[in-house]
Amino acid sequence: MTEIPLDYAAVGVCIAAIAAYSLLHWFLGRRGRALELLEMALNVLVYVVVIYALFAVAARVCAMAGLAGLPDSRQVAEAGEVFSRVHELAVQWITRLVQLRLILSVAPFTYPVAQALYSATGWQRIVFEAVAVAYLAMAVYAKVLAQLMPLLLPLGSTLTCIPRVRRLGATLLAAYLSAIPVALAAALTESTLKGSSTVQPINATAVGEAASKLGPSWNPLSVADEAAKAAWRLAEALVRSLITMALGSSLAGAVALALGGVYVHLRTPF
Repeated sequence: MTEIPLDYAAVGVCIAAIAAYSLLHWFLGRRGRALELLEMALNVLVYVVVIYALFAVAARVCAMAGLAGLPDSRQVAEAGEVFSRVHELAVQWITRLVQLRLILSVAPFTYPVAQALYSATGWQRIVFEAVAVAYLAMAVYAKVLAQLMPLLLPLGSTLTCIPRVRRLGATLLAAYLSAIPVALAAALTESTLKGSSTVQPINATAVGEAASKLGPSWNPLSVADEAAKAAWRLAEALVRSLITMALGSSLAGAVALALGGVYVHLRTPF
């Protein structure tokens, strides 16, 4: 489990300052206000326990999902590399299909084949473009998050304990926890595409030469079938990743709202 780098000095100073202010109000006869401040000091301690419980639950969820504990910045950076590779794979498919169309368009007798190939690979190109854009966005997000994680965890966990900046701390802590769906999405992407030769881009030059030799008898649907298999695999990986990211983001937002709203009250007759 990831060690929670709480700034205990800052938390202790906060509790001491609130307690001293509470005593001042008590001696001045403002008992109600003094108890309110005492509640605030107690809630700082409560939030320390809440944060530890939150990370214990998060670590348990990660273990159930197949991760070796909470992801750190290195694992999130590696997830970004996975997303980048899938993005490059989709871009290669787009480029190879365009390259093949250009090769076939040069010779007059293969020009109709180029047009047929373009029509037969219409939906596949849409999938490749969607995969390229989505995985590019996820790769950038993962790389930025990996750089910020060393700051998000200590600031988020510490500020969440301090009453006046609790909402800010909860937001930072939720941003840190969003690393979990990022790592899960990368793992799902790898498991979906692992060992699959169908996602590798075609050799446009070799296919173009074969088409030129075969002439009109060459069937462009063979390339369309290969592109369809690759598009199906990439689309499956994308949908699984997007669902994971969406659910994870929703849970992170719920955590931020919950941490910003937890408060313990003391009943007082004053």
